[in-house]
Amino acid sequence: MIVIQEDLKEISRLAAKAIIDGAKKILENKNKTSKTDKNTINDFVTLALPGGRSVNGIYSELKKIEDPIWRKIHIFLVDERAVPITDAESNFKLIWESFAGTLVKKGFLPLENLHPLKIDDSSDYGAKKYMSILEKYGSEFDIVLVSSGEDGHIAALYPDHKAMKHSGREYIFLDDSPKPPSNRITSSVELIHKAKLIILLFIGESKREAYEKFNNERIPILDCPAKLAQKVKNSIVYTDLK
Repeated sequence: MIVIQEDLKEISRLAAKAIIDGAKKILENKNKTSKTDKNTINDFVTLALPGGRSVNGIYSELKKIEDPIWRKIHIFLVDERAVPITDAESNFKLIWESFAGTLVKKGFLPLENLHPLKIDDSSDYGAKKYMSILEKYGSEFDIVLVSSGEDGHIAALYPDHKAMKHSGREYIFLDDSPKPPSNRITSSVELIHKAKLIILLFIGESKREAYEKFNNERIPILDCPAKLAQKVKNSIVYTDLK
């Protein structure tokens, strides 16, 4: 589904609502499964979030949603720069300061439901260790929020980059990101592909070329990683581009 809306505040409101409504629906479906399979414990929803300017408005809207569902939502990073979580470039720092910290302080979001990607001195900067945390919650995302770059990249998956050809549902480390900083950790193609719901943004005139590629059936995912959203079970695209 593609939603075209010129009002960026309305896009933010709609996207935030879609995240919360999606979480409630997914949790309801999981609870139904748990009743039929007593060995299945799925009383949670995994939400993968990015950094970047395009999502700031959505985070501001999420901060306003004081709903009990937050107690069931576990927040992970779609991707992260290889910097400490206190660094100004950290995606987790953005998430904490823009909405998560407020919800934690108000008692809606348990602190233990936040899962920052802590960079370490291992060869993969902590990618495997972070994946081991996600494995405790089913090894997959329920909901993914991403924003397309001007070249059609999402997370740290760039057009025609080796990360796009990586097989496996996991987090992977890049030391050659086309966009600085060069060292990043990103969700793999398969990890994003397995999500139950993806929310994708194309915001601003600078994203028009990427949006056109997204809608061009002849262009493969390799050349426009944002097209991954078309492979996810449920997807919502929000854009201010006509």
